[in-house]
Amino acid sequence: MKCIINILLAITLTLTILSFSITPIFRDNNLETILEDTNLLEEVKSLRSNDDNKIGIIIDEFYSTMEKYSIPTILIDKIVESNSFKALFLKACNNIKDYIVTNNSTTILTTEDINEVLSSNLLFIKKDTFTSISKSITSKLPTTKELTSNYTIQITVLRIMNSILTKVILIIIDLLLITSLIFLNKEKYKYLKYLSISLITSIFMSLLILLIIPYFSSLESLLRILTIYIINSISIYLLFILFISILLLFVNHNLKKNCP
Repeated sequence: MKCIINILLAITLTLTILSFSITPIFRDNNLETILEDTNLLEEVKSLRSNDDNKIGIIIDEFYSTMEKYSIPTILIDKIVESNSFKALFLKACNNIKDYIVTNNSTTILTTEDINEVLSSNLLFIKKDTFTSISKSITSKLPTTKELTSNYTIQITVLRIMNSILTKVILIIIDLLLITSLIFLNKEKYKYLKYLSISLITSIFMSLLILLIIPYFSSLESLLRILTIYIINSISIYLLFILFISILLLFVNHNLKKNCP
C-alpha cells in the first residue's frame, strides 16, 4: 500500500508539474520571446522539407507561389529572415494558440498580413503584383482548425492540462496522497524520505517527458524550441523542488540519528 501511494504521488506530482509548465506558452507575448532567438529561416527550411505536416506544405506553397512570379529563392529566403516575416509567423502562431485556448477557428493569415510583409521587402515590385501574390497565397491557406486537424488528441490534452480545474484537481490529489503517505509512514519519520523520493522522481519524469515529446512529432524542430523555453521558464521552480527534496532527506537522516 505504501509503495502504491508513493508511485501514485510521483505520477500526480509529474502531471502537476507538466500542467503548470505549459501555462507560460499561452501567456501574451511569450511566443514573441521564444521567436526572438530563433533562426527562423533554418526552422522554415526544416518544416518545408517535411511532408508529414501541414505547416511544411503551407511554407512550400508560399515559396512555390513566389517563384511563379519570378521571385528567386535567395530573395524569398531574405524575406523569411526579415523582421516583418518573423512578425507574420508570430501572428500565425498566435492565431493557432488562440484556437487551442478558445476553440474558435479563424484564418491563419489575411491578405493584408502578407501584403505588409511583401511591401516592406519587395520594393521593386508594383503594388498590384504583390497584392495578387498575397491573394494567391491566402487562397490556399487553411483555417486554424484545418491546420491542426492532425493534432486533435494533442490539442485536447493541452486544453485539459492547461485548465485551472485540472490544476486544482491535481493539487487536491497531491495533498491527499501526501497526507496518506505521512499517516502510513509515521514511524521514524519515514514519510520524509518517501516524499523526497516522490518529488525527485517527478522532477526527472517531467524533464524526460518534455525532452522526448518533440521526437514523436512532425513539428520536431519547433517543439524543441518550445521545450527549451518551457524548461527555462520552470527551471527555478524545479530547482526549488529539488532543494526541498534534498532538505527532506537531510532532515530525515538527522531525525533518524536522534531517534532512540
